[in-house]
Amino acid sequence: RLQLSIPLKTWHWLLLAIGMSTVNMVGSLPVVIWFFAMEARRHYNVTAASKLFNLMQIGLIGLSLVALMSLFFTIPQSLLSSPNMQITGNGSSAYIYQWYQDHSSDNLPNAWVFSLPLWVFRLTMLLWSMWLVFALLKWIKWGWECLSTGKLWDKLPPRQPRKKAVKKSTKIDIDEEKL
Repeated sequence: RLQLSIPLKTWHWLLLAIGMSTVNMVGSLPVVIWFFAMEARRHYNVTAASKLFNLMQIGLIGLSLVALMSLFFTIPQSLLSSPNMQITGNGSSAYIYQWYQDHSSDNLPNAWVFSLPLWVFRLTMLLWSMWLVFALLKWIKWGWECLSTGKLWDKLPPRQPRKKAVKKSTKIDIDEEKL
């Protein structure tokens, strides 16, 4: 909800988080950091660039590659894996539900399950993956504009040619008449 020029609206953030939550949430950190780092780079004052400007640019390119790899590894993982429904307790898992305990009070609680077929999950992940590909095209363009704002690379100062070490030779003047 920050008023930045990051090209994601609230619903983009939600879609991105929901799609990447099927894998590992740690893998989504480089993606989130990438957006804020690119926004910070866009506001960076290039005229006062320090000697570390090129190093910063290399770091941003490296972060871009890590974030992109994270997104690309998310797509096959979300399309081909089974959803982890976080079912725990009473010996239950994603494949077996243990509903009953040996003891209860006078009033038994009512239990209910809302379940959809696995193809609904697969179709949803396919639609999410297609949205991600089209969104990535816009995000990469925005990222390039941020990275190249002002200038893309500091020209290194020209190298000063090394002065050749002059050997000091000892001249021996020999008087030929004395020889």
